[in-house]
Amino acid sequence: MIMNNRERVYSEDFKLTPLERWAVSQRLSKVIAPLRIMGQHKPTARVLELGCGFSGANLAFIKPQFPQMHFSGMDLRVRSAAHQGIDLFEADLNRWLPPSQWDFVFSLAVVEHLPDPGHHFQLIHDCLGDGGVAVMTTPTPLSFPVLAVLTTLRIFDVRTIRDHKCYLSREGVAFYAQSAGLSIDRHRTFQLGMNQYAVLRRLGG
Repeated sequence: MIMNNRERVYSEDFKLTPLERWAVSQRLSKVIAPLRIMGQHKPTARVLELGCGFSGANLAFIKPQFPQMHFSGMDLRVRSAAHQGIDLFEADLNRWLPPSQWDFVFSLAVVEHLPDPGHHFQLIHDCLGDGGVAVMTTPTPLSFPVLAVLTTLRIFDVRTIRDHKCYLSREGVAFYAQSAGLSIDRHRTFQLGMNQYAVLRRLGG
């Protein structure tokens, strides 16, 4: 099978640089607090990661902290065997129709890789059940020249950065969220303003 560039980037062989691993940990930290709040009233919540990577590493890290919750992850290519309490499945974010709904959804550094950001926000909405909460992160426009330098210095993998389709402003996040029927409970930048995260809720939920 011949893989396209995105499949190669997120395949079993893809390795993160030390700075990329730090960036991942920073993004992942934005998920923990709202997930703890969710756990206070729904300890058996169903959690979905959109774009979980080949091995579902984020889910494997989070799962021990929330042993009663059930975690699922999807991506173009995933490992067939996952950890106990974690299900991984293969699907294309641009075409996948969720067969059910989850209590908590997160999408970390995914939307900037997709050709239609609005579709991804709508997918988050469609994945959420009543009262559901989502967390998403994406780089800000401020990060574009910095990432260009970091890839030139081979500190970040050039394939991941060249795969970026967009850099959403705060207003862009608000526009796509509202258009998809999502409210923004919280929006903050981090990493010196080069990244951002939003806590989203399905309107009427």
